[in-house]
Amino acid sequence: MTMRNFSDKLPDELREELAHKILTEKPRVQDVTDWLAAKGYKVSRSAAHRAMQDVVEADQLAKLSAILDKREAPGIRFLKLRCLELADRNQHGGEDMLALAERYFAWIVRNEEI
Repeated sequence: MTMRNFSDKLPDELREELAHKILTEKPRVQDVTDWLAAKGYKVSRSAAHRAMQDVVEADQLAKLSAILDKREAPGIRFLKLRCLELADRNQHGGEDMLALAERYFAWIVRNEEI
C-alpha cells in the first residue's frame, strides 16, 4: 500500500500556496509545519519534509522538461554521448560510469546558460 502525501488532502488553493512558499521562500521544515498549523492543518515534521522534497523535485522535473523541449533531439543525444565519454575518462575506482554521465548531463541542464 502506498503512503499518501498529506498535501494530496489539502484544498488545491492551499496546496498551490504551499508549493509557492516552498519554492520562493525556501523555508525550514519547522516553518512549514508552523505555517500549516496556523492554517488548521497539523502535520509531522517528516511529512512536511517529504512534501517539501516532492515540490522541489516536481519543480526540477518541470524545468528539465521545459529545457529539453526547447532543444533538438539530436543535440540532446550528442550531449548525452559526450557526457558518457567524459564519464568514461573521469570515473574513479568503482564509480558507476552511467551515474557519473547522468550527473554531468544534469549539471549541463541546470546550468543551461553556460
